[in-house]
Amino acid sequence: MGAAMIVTSLIDVLFIEAVRTWLRQQPAGAAGWLGALRDPSIGAALGLIHEAPAKPWTVPALSTAVGLSRSPFAARFTALVGQSPMAYLKRWRLQLAATLLRQEGVALSSVAERVGYESTPAFSRAFTRLFGVSPGRYRHRGTVAANAAASAGTPQAVPDSRSGGKWASAATSSDGKRQREQARTARRRARGRRSAH
Repeated sequence: MGAAMIVTSLIDVLFIEAVRTWLRQQPAGAAGWLGALRDPSIGAALGLIHEAPAKPWTVPALSTAVGLSRSPFAARFTALVGQSPMAYLKRWRLQLAATLLRQEGVALSSVAERVGYESTPAFSRAFTRLFGVSPGRYRHRGTVAANAAASAGTPQAVPDSRSGGKWASAATSSDGKRQREQARTARRRARGRRSAH
C-alpha cells in the first residue's frame, strides 16, 4: 500500500512538472487560459473567478481587483484567454452547474444560485444555450447513463465538450458527429409518433 501511494505521488509531481515545463516553453500570449495564468493580473482575475464564481463579477470589478483599468484589462484578458472576461465567467459557471447537476439531491434553484444566477429561468436559458439541452434533461440523461453504465459495465455517456456540450459516448467521441445525427433522427421520429397520436 505504501509503494502505491509513493508511485501515485511521483506521478502527480511528474505531471505538474511536465505542465510547468510546457508552459515555460510557450510563447507569451499562447497556451490559452493556462498560459494566461503566467500573467500576474490575468492569472489573479482567473483565480478570483474560480474562487468565487457566484459573486456578481463585472469587468470593472475584476479590473479594479487586479489593479488595471477596465479597457486594458478586458483587452489583455481576451487576448490571453481567448474570450472576454464575462464570456469566460459564464462558461465557467455553467460548467460548474453541469457538475452540480450530476450530484443527487441538489435542487435546480440551488444550482442556479450557487453558480451566480439570480433566477432559475435565466440559468436554464443560458445552460440550454451552451449545452443544447435543459438542465433537467441534462441531469436525467446523466443519471440514466450512469445507471446504465454501472449495471452494464459499459463506458458512460458524457457531454462532449469538443462538440459544444452535446452528448457522446466517452469511448467513441470520435464518432460524435454520427451519434449526434442518429440522436437527432431518433428525436424527430419520437416527435412524429407523439404528434400522430
